[in-house]
Amino acid sequence: MRERKYRVWNSAHEWWHDFTLEELIGSKLGMGVYENFREYTGLKDKNGVEIYEGDIVVSERENKLIEIKPPNFWLVKKRGGRGSLLYKSLAKYYKVIGNIYENPELCNG
Repeated sequence: MRERKYRVWNSAHEWWHDFTLEELIGSKLGMGVYENFREYTGLKDKNGVEIYEGDIVVSERENKLIEIKPPNFWLVKKRGGRGSLLYKSLAKYYKVIGNIYENPELCNG
């Protein structure tokens, strides 16, 4: 079973806050305005960086957006189109280069 972790943007402090499901249930997020709720895929890129939904990853072939499509995570091409599942065995070939919230310009190229 994969680790249940989440990430939200705290617009009051302008930083990402990482938390577990237990912390959310226990209301340990503190005060602030939170938006852009993102779930951890349970996978890490080739540099050991955790991959969350909404992250932009690059492979040797092209940039791709990771978008969650419950109950699985899908790789969706940056210009739309059909996606594919993000498999654990393939995650090691991707590198996180940003996310759709802080780096929207990466989605337009």
